[in-house]
Amino acid sequence: MQKLRGWVMPEEDAHDLIHLIDEKLRSSRLDQRHHDVLLRLRSILEDDLVKPMNNDQNQDTRYASTG
Repeated sequence: MQKLRGWVMPEEDAHDLIHLIDEKLRSSRLDQRHHDVLLRLRSILEDDLVKPMNNDQNQDTRYASTG
């Protein structure tokens, strides 16, 4: 069963947030826990950006003519 997210973030906003997370990760003031949480959030955002592209590719091949 596929998990669905309870919210949808526009792609442009996700890219902006990833950029802000990267800036924060470069800060030496983060403790380990905050650093780990930001890495996890960044990973989730990146996965969400990749999944729609993969789904679009799967749909294209699923409906393509085989004959």
